Amino acid sequence: MADSPWYYPCVILLILLFTGMRIVHINADAPQDLTISAATYTDEGFKTYEPRNYVLFGDWHWTPEDEYGGWGKVSPLTTIPYLWIFRHFSVSYASIRLLSVVYAAITMIFLFLFLARNFDRFTGLIGLILFGVNYFTAMYNRLGLYESHLICYIMIAFFGFAETFRPFRPRHAGETRARHAAGKFAARAPFFLIGLLAVGAGFFIKRNLLVIFPAIVPALALHLGSRSHKSERFMNRLFIGIIGFIFLFYMIFAHLMALRNILVFSLMSYRIFGQPIIAFLPFTAFDPLYMVLAKGLYMEFVFLHPFTFFAGFSFALYTFYQYLEKNRRNTADLFFSSWLLFGFLFMTLMYYSPSRYYLLFIIPLIALTARFITGFVGEDMASFFTEKKRFPHNILFGLFITFAVLYTGIVLLVQAVPVSFRNYLVENIYPAYLKGDFGNVAFIILFALLVWLGCIAATILNRRRLLELLKRANFPVILLTIILALQLFQYGKWFLFHEHNLYTASKELGRELPRNAIIAGSWSAGLVVENGLKALIVQSLIPYNHNLIKKIINRIGVPVTEVTNGKRSTEYRNDLPLYLAVCRNVIFEKAIAEMYKDHFFTKNLVKTVRFGYFRIEIFKMNKYKLVMQNEVQAIFNRFL
Repeated sequence: MADSPWYYPCVILLILLFTGMRIVHINADAPQDLTISAATYTDEGFKTYEPRNYVLFGDWHWTPEDEYGGWGKVSPLTTIPYLWIFRHFSVSYASIRLLSVVYAAITMIFLFLFLARNFDRFTGLIGLILFGVNYFTAMYNRLGLYESHLICYIMIAFFGFAETFRPFRPRHAGETRARHAAGKFAARAPFFLIGLLAVGAGFFIKRNLLVIFPAIVPALALHLGSRSHKSERFMNRLFIGIIGFIFLFYMIFAHLMALRNILVFSLMSYRIFGQPIIAFLPFTAFDPLYMVLAKGLYMEFVFLHPFTFFAGFSFALYTFYQYLEKNRRNTADLFFSSWLLFGFLFMTLMYYSPSRYYLLFIIPLIALTARFITGFVGEDMASFFTEKKRFPHNILFGLFITFAVLYTGIVLLVQAVPVSFRNYLVENIYPAYLKGDFGNVAFIILFALLVWLGCIAATILNRRRLLELLKRANFPVILLTIILALQLFQYGKWFLFHEHNLYTASKELGRELPRNAIIAGSWSAGLVVENGLKALIVQSLIPYNHNLIKKIINRIGVPVTEVTNGKRSTEYRNDLPLYLAVCRNVIFEKAIAEMYKDHFFTKNLVKTVRFGYFRIEIFKMNKYKLVMQNEVQAIFNRFL
């Protein structure tokens, strides 16, 4: 196929097909199993809040008293395109999401080019297919979140730097060294500039891009050691030293609060280019070990594409093993393996690591899985699974096998349990967890535990058969078939049974509420995308905009910016209808629910809508009449 004249037309058709898979049902909600975070229902509104306000109301905020910071200054490379799109088309979920789809298509092109040029054309084709059908990636690519924009620039950067360091042609007969060096510089400089600009662009989209830099440090250290012809013993000790440093750093700064506070204070005190050092670091807060182990058992990045994940991870471990023990060295494999292994580790250790952040590791995962399939050597890989290994490869491999075995039951439960039953479990188990009383759901927990343990036992008992399967010459075909079947099954399930709750709720609110209404709350920005209402973002963890809500409730005049006949004007209004969207049964909304509980009456309930795991209630907030008196009036009243 790779040598066929139909190869490139086929590649183009595949890119168009995979792009179409991301465009279809563009207004539909994200699938519920994509994340337990509310971000898929809120963050599209957050990220486009300022350009939407500018187009509809003439300024970045509809009132100067809005304290929400927004993303305009932090992420100008996304704010400006959204501003252009909203001006020339409209403010809608379709226009927001189509920008992400365009970025996804560009990512596919550069991923294919990278794999085809650094490995072979067949690997490029397989990598393109794996990326295109990947359910986790496809579902995030169709949402208006920054991660799809970010991985596009990351892929362009890796392509640019790979082309920069590609071996240059040897000198021609009679060619001077100066001319040869000039030709080499002319060939490499544009690609280096492309890589540099792509990194800069990624930084001005979202700074969690920075987690990739420490993730590839182990690969860089080993590569430099190899270039310096260091001994195998030195290289292995270097690898052990890197792992040991990461482990000690994490154990100290995740568990010793005093030292962590000193570190954070120091990072906030010292500045580079006018910014505190902490702004340039990918992580400063870690979860303690028990929390890491707990959340590690429910990771969408693992169970939504389990065969892809474990194939890619096993090849990453295999790459490090071959690089250090067998002296078989491939630079691209090494950097991808380091990016995946250490990046995944760092992200999992972090205090805040929602599933969308793991999209930063989808490129190395897909690349390594493609390498597993196209560069598979059955006996070699099987021996890697069975032979004794030196430290630290034995520890890393043991942790990997344990992780894989534990996930056999988790994958089965997640794929088999329908969404409706999951919602029932959340509504019953979650309140029980908050109260510490599991009596009513003990049977369900016990049944799930038995299924999980049964899957683990079955995997252990059949380990020899699994190893024999690994040795078969057609194992790559079997693996690719299973991966495609599972990913297309999940996509097909979403395609047939998707919902439009967020889009529909936003449309209905535009028809049902007054034209000058304000929707407050952490859900507000998402609820106003398909209408002309105003959003007032309020979140529990960050105390902003509560004073503005009090002013509106108490009928105190608020400056409101609007566009009339193409001209911007500001006037004070004290008659603004105010509504609050809240999910009262989750921890991150508890503070808001408690603060405004006096408004939560049945007569004030305007609408109830379900977004995945979350049941959102929209209340009309009561208005009060404040009598504003100056000192003279107060004295006069006392005299009377």
